[in-house]
Amino acid sequence: MVSIINNYHIKEYLVEKLNKNLQSNVVALAFANYLDLNDIKTEGSDLFHTCSINGFNSTYGETNLRRLFKCKSTIEGVPLPWRYDVIGLLGVKLSVLTSNNHDLIREFSLWVENFLSQVVIDNKFQIHELAMANYLLDKDVVEVTSSPLASLLLYYKGLIDLTPEQKQKCLDNFGDLYTDAVNEKELWRVAAYIFVFENIAKEQASVPKNDWNIKDLSEFLNRIEAGMNCWTWEETAKTKNSRAVKWYIDNEYHVQNLLYIILAPIFTHIQKELNLPQQGHKNPRADLYLPEINTIIEVKYKKDKNKKYTELTDELAADKTLYQASDKYKDCKLVAFLWDNTAAIEEHQKFRNGICGLGYDDCIVISSPLCMRAV
Repeated sequence: MVSIINNYHIKEYLVEKLNKNLQSNVVALAFANYLDLNDIKTEGSDLFHTCSINGFNSTYGETNLRRLFKCKSTIEGVPLPWRYDVIGLLGVKLSVLTSNNHDLIREFSLWVENFLSQVVIDNKFQIHELAMANYLLDKDVVEVTSSPLASLLLYYKGLIDLTPEQKQKCLDNFGDLYTDAVNEKELWRVAAYIFVFENIAKEQASVPKNDWNIKDLSEFLNRIEAGMNCWTWEETAKTKNSRAVKWYIDNEYHVQNLLYIILAPIFTHIQKELNLPQQGHKNPRADLYLPEINTIIEVKYKKDKNKKYTELTDELAADKTLYQASDKYKDCKLVAFLWDNTAAIEEHQKFRNGICGLGYDDCIVISSPLCMRAV
C-alpha cells in the first residue's frame, strides 16, 4: 500500500514541474487535461495531434481519423511522430472509442498493429511505454508488463479492469516507484504519477467510524496536506461584497486551533491546553489531549530558519519528561506535530526519527501551503 506520509511533498514538486513544462508539448497538455490536472484546452497543429487531442477531449472527427489510418509510420526510413508516441496514440484510440463506430475501431486496430507490434518486438520501449503499447494493441497490460504506473493509470481512468490481487500488487509496487518520481523527465509520466497518487490518496482517506487507535490518528494527521490546495489565500475578493482573505498560521496557537477544529468532530471529548499536575516550579500543559485514545498531541511551530531543529527537539524532550512525571498521564501515548513554515523537506525524516527516538509514539511534520511560504 502506498504511504501518504510526506508523499504530498513529492506531488507538489511534480505539479510544479508539470506546470512549468506543459506549454511546450500540446499532447502532454491535452493528456493532463484528460486527467483533470488542468483546465487548459488546446488544439493540434497537424493531423495526428488533432486526432489525438480530440480523443483526450472526448470528441472525434471521422474524416481526419480515416485519413490518419491511411498513413504509414515511416517515410524513407524516417519515423513519423506516431510511431513511438504511445500517449499520442492513446488519444487517437480514445477518439475512436468515443465514436462508437465499429468500422473505425477495426481500422485503428489494423493501423496501429501494422507498426506498433514491430516497435514492441524491437524492444524500443521502457516498461511504462511498453504497458501503454500493449493496451493500444489490445493485449494484457498487467501480466505482460511490470508497470504499476501504467496499469493504475488505465485502471483509474476505467480503461482496464484489475482483480483485487492485481490491484494490490500494483499498489505495493507503485509505492516504491513513486519515491523516485522526482527524477522523472517524461511529462506524460509526471502527469500519470500525480493522477495515480491522487486517486490512491482518495481511496485511503476514508475515516474510521469508531475504535480509533494511535495508528489511525497518525495516518489521519499525515493526510492534512491533502487539503492544502484549497487553503484560502486571496489576492482579491472572491465575491462582490467581501474582502480578500488570507488564512495566516503565525504561531503554535494557530496550529493548535486548526488541529482542534479538525479533530473535535471525531474526538468529542478533546481538551485544549490541559493543565497537568505541577512539577516544582513548572506548570505543564498538554496542547491537545484525546481521552478516547489517551493521547497527548504536542504542537510545535517552525516559523523560519532561526528556529533550529535542535531547539525543537530539546523542547519536545522536556515536554515528554514533564508528562511522564504525572501519575495520571505517564502512560499516555505521545504524538509530536510540527508545522514547518520553511518546508525544509530534506530535514523532516531526520527530525522525525529523532523525536521518535525520544520515545514519542509518532512525529508528524507538515509543511505550510506553498502560497503562504511565498510571502
